[in-house]
Amino acid sequence: MIRDGLWSGALHLACGLSERLPAAGRSRTILEAVRKSLSIVPELPTWVQIETTNRCNFSCEMCPRNLLQLPDADMDRDTFEFVLSRLGLQPGSLITLFGLGEPLIHPDIFWMVRQVRERGLVAGFTTNGVLMTKKKQKRILDSGLEYLRISIDDDGLGDAADKLHSASIKVMERSEELVRLRGDAQEPEILWNVVASTYSAPSIPGLITKAAAVGIDGVNIINLVPRFSNLAPLPEDRRVALFQEWHTMGQKKGVRIQSTFGDRFGLARFFYGGGHECPQLLNYAYVTMDGKISPCCHLPRVIFGDLREQTLDKIWHGEKFRRFRKQYRTMPTCKDCRLLLWK
Repeated sequence: MIRDGLWSGALHLACGLSERLPAAGRSRTILEAVRKSLSIVPELPTWVQIETTNRCNFSCEMCPRNLLQLPDADMDRDTFEFVLSRLGLQPGSLITLFGLGEPLIHPDIFWMVRQVRERGLVAGFTTNGVLMTKKKQKRILDSGLEYLRISIDDDGLGDAADKLHSASIKVMERSEELVRLRGDAQEPEILWNVVASTYSAPSIPGLITKAAAVGIDGVNIINLVPRFSNLAPLPEDRRVALFQEWHTMGQKKGVRIQSTFGDRFGLARFFYGGGHECPQLLNYAYVTMDGKISPCCHLPRVIFGDLREQTLDKIWHGEKFRRFRKQYRTMPTCKDCRLLLWK
């Protein structure tokens, strides 16, 4: 593990993963690379996801929301302010403001963004884009949101829309409107999210091409987690080659491609202990609607503590979290997760 850790700091630079950041950001990224590859648990996570809403205007076949049967509810303002007060995060830490629902449904989502920013934290969320009207686009830009991911799993030319996110052409049009409205501003960073499955795979080259044409900052390709879906995952014998093709295509078209593939193979695989460490467990926590702490958005009811009883640092270093970090690779909830397994 130490050998992998020594490699990872150099390899992180060699792979160019931090070149887009200013000097301070590059230094932080390099330190994060070394820390994670040595499996060093930080004082607090640098990324917290808050379950602001589980209501959604879609019912996608690949979404854990359907299987987990979460209640359709919103986090209220008092709970949200209390949660923020109990996190104790360092300035610059990331807060993502959605659970397994559509954040633009929440009537207070832009107020929440401002609360996060006022504490010196980074605010972002993922949307399916259908509610991203011109009025909402302006509010997104005025709110201080720093990153935005727009889920779009079909290029409008294939047959994936009936299984995945529908209204793809409308969402692409609204994404393009938002890019134009943003103009020369740097925020929010706008990426398209696509879940890679046998249904969406034929559309991904088209999405990358379209992203380059309209000025989308990048495409984030998420590997399907089979146990949450009836969709067919990418074929095992083709999965690696497909991700390689998509990353190569992005480089040629000048579109940044993000994916778990980038952390699992090539030189960067050393970053997570030779490809066998979960990329989230050392810097991430999930906060449920009622202020409880889970290790993963795919395990929102696996609870390690309650912010009403303990601050985040006590839970983060508590016995339940420590035991989970040691044992997760053998647990049924994790051992088929495609964030981890690249056979």
